[in-house]
Amino acid sequence: MNENYPEVLQIEPTNDCNFNCIMCIRRFWNEKVGYMDLKTYEKIAHESFNKLKKVVLYGFGEPLVHPKFTDMVAIARKFLPDTGKILFSTNGSLLTARKADKLIKEIGVDEISFSIDSTDFTELERIRKGAEAKKIFENLRYVLNSKKKAKRMLQVAIEIVIMKKNLKELPKLIEKAAEMGIDKILVSHLIPFSRHISDEILYTTVSKDSFKISKDVLDSGEDFFRNVFYEVAFRTYGQIVPLKNYSRYREIWQNALNLGLEINPELLLNTRERYSLIKATEEIFSLSRKKAKEYDVKLELPAIFVDPRKRKCPYVENNAMVIRWNGDVTPCQNFMYSHKVFVNNHIRTVNAIIFGNIKKKTISEIWNSQTYVQLRKRLSNFNRENPWCGDCPFVALNCYFTRSNQKDCYNNEPSCAECLYSVDIAKCLL
Repeated sequence: MNENYPEVLQIEPTNDCNFNCIMCIRRFWNEKVGYMDLKTYEKIAHESFNKLKKVVLYGFGEPLVHPKFTDMVAIARKFLPDTGKILFSTNGSLLTARKADKLIKEIGVDEISFSIDSTDFTELERIRKGAEAKKIFENLRYVLNSKKKAKRMLQVAIEIVIMKKNLKELPKLIEKAAEMGIDKILVSHLIPFSRHISDEILYTTVSKDSFKISKDVLDSGEDFFRNVFYEVAFRTYGQIVPLKNYSRYREIWQNALNLGLEINPELLLNTRERYSLIKATEEIFSLSRKKAKEYDVKLELPAIFVDPRKRKCPYVENNAMVIRWNGDVTPCQNFMYSHKVFVNNHIRTVNAIIFGNIKKKTISEIWNSQTYVQLRKRLSNFNRENPWCGDCPFVALNCYFTRSNQKDCYNNEPSCAECLYSVDIAKCLL
């Protein structure tokens, strides 16, 4: 980890968008919409681009809505080293042939990722409100046909937000992508920014091992855990009753502790109720891997069960920093804006974390500030220094530390204890 300077800058040209997607954070916040001014962007470029491996141009908006987006790409190409890469994510609606020619053939970008969740035009337009599916696919085909004339070797990718609505579409989408010549497919789970859209999620936040060692008692539902309570209560008040359920519960706990895990009865029962959907997701993912291998398409799938022992921060792993459209510097996409998220069966408030503004300080000053360095150091040792709430029983008891990212039970500020990016549920394009 380079302590002195980032290797990747993710810069948000704008948080404005011409779509109103059903799962987007923009439906659930109250943020000012704005565009990065070219003066600020040029300051960033002059100061830092010659030191970078990659510039990533996207945030919580459609970058091509920015009227100076092609200028921003051209500036990046000018100041980056020859090996430096430029990539951006787009909904594809505004990437016309003229803009594509400018970006691909004249300036030279390295990766373009299209957000496409379905090959069914009606379904795509229902998920991505404001989309004209036919136009998006026309633009995608034009970009793919331009690869041979690209100034630099271009990789074209598709990003998919997977949910109940489009799960069965995934294998067909891989076939379509292979037919068109797509290089990579990145699949990310839905992040529910409110409780009412959480019915669409296809994952569980408990670990697979904790579910496996508990599965036989989960078939009894709440009765098992109720009987554990009764047995302990009766013994406490002097009644001699067999501790059959309690003994089994202790055994499960010990097995979990031996694996470095805990047991969260509420979330385990919830997982048991949703197991048929989770099983179906595993089967679709397995088929999708076979399709991708068959058609030689690179496929990145998210986890379905989490493993809290393998957590990592993608931004720390990539030595990456994020700059919002207004110049605010934040450590990751999750902390870019204040918002609510439904995770581990409760609502969590995620407050924006800002380490400074690029208009007032240099990237080096912000990157090497004490609080930012301490955060990266802690997150580079994620499993040991940060709790995971998915397997913790206190989550069901309205634990204070799960209410926000202000502080966790290890006394860390801010808290990354319920970060869905760290457990490979949500994916970053870096």
